[in-house]
Formats: sequence, structure tokens, C-alpha cells
Amino acid sequence: MIIQYLSIYSILIPLFVGVLRFKVLLKHQKYFLAFLSFSVIVEIISNIISHYQINNFFVFKFFLIIDLLFFTYLFAKNKLSYSWSTNFGILLGSILAILYFANFFIYYEFNFSLLFFTSAILFLIIQSGIANLIIFKTFEFLPYKSSFFWIASARILYYLFILFIFVYPSIVRDSFNIKIFDYAFMLINAFANISLNLFYSKSLLCK
Repeated sequence: MIIQYLSIYSILIPLFVGVLRFKVLLKHQKYFLAFLSFSVIVEIISNIISHYQINNFFVFKFFLIIDLLFFTYLFAKNKLSYSWSTNFGILLGSILAILYFANFFIYYEFNFSLLFFTSAILFLIIQSGIANLIIFKTFEFLPYKSSFFWIASARILYYLFILFIFVYPSIVRDSFNIKIFDYAFMLINAFANISLNLFYSKSLLCK
């Protein structure tokens, strides 16, 4: 479907915006652009794996860990997090990374995917919510003029959208064999991706 291609290639929009405006980007925006470049590589790998009908959830789990740790660092460095949320982000990211790599060698009795997606996504929503709260409290200019406002808002919306579609398969086995869920997953994930990348593009247009 066309929307699937729009979803896949929408990640190139903020990347192109960042490259075209690289000379005028602020320091944190250049860090963010580097993260976007990494995201493109992950997206390519994920789609190649999916093309061969292999479950690519393990790629997304790896990306979530990097995403969590990167934004914990970025928000903390720019004073958009509290000390407890920064420390918790580092701790959670470290624990999930250890469990993720250990899971390749050790079978867990508990539902690892459910724990992973629920804890990671909920924290990412809270993390970005905190960033926006601090922006509204401390920034003297209008919040929407801040690139961080668009980054944090993008992440809140994105992870709220995908929370259900990534947690549900962890609870219900063979959920992708259910046509309605498979279709819902595709539409929700596509809409979430497109919205995320449009907001990310806007963040790179801010001064």
C-alpha cells in the first residue's frame, strides 16, 4: 500500500532538511541529525529483514534502547530533565540492554517482550512529557519556537500511538495472523511514523 511506502520513506524528510540546513543548525540539532542518520540505517536493516518475512521486532528493541539512552543524554545535557528521570533513564536503558543481549542466550520464563515494550515506551512518553513541562516553565519565548518542543511532542505522540500495537502482540500469540490487527498495525504504525518525521523536520527548521 502507498501509505506503507510513505511511512518508510518519510524518515528521509528530516534527514534531508537537516543536511540542507547543516551549517545553521545548533549544536544539539547536529547531534539529533546524527541520531536520525542512525535511524535511517536501522530502518533499512529492518525493512530488509521484513522483506524476507522474518520478525524484525529484535531490531526495533535494539533501536528503542539506543533511542532511550540517546534522548536521556540529550535532554539531560540541555537541562530538559530532572536528575531522577536522567538516572532512571540510564538505569532502565542499561537493564534493558543487558536483558536484550542475554535473551539471545537465555530463555526467560516471564514475558520478556511485554516487559520490554511496556517499560521502554512508557518511560519514553514520560521522558518527553517532562521535557515539554520544563520548556513551558522555563523558556521565555513561545514554546513552539523551540526545536526541543517539536522533538518532545513528536515522541509523545509517536509512542502513544504505537504503545498498543507493540504491547498487544506480546500478550496475544499469532496476533499478526488476525487480519484486523495486521491491518491496524500497518495503519497505526504508518501514521505514527509519518507524524514523527514531520515533527522532527519542523524541529530542524527552528533556530
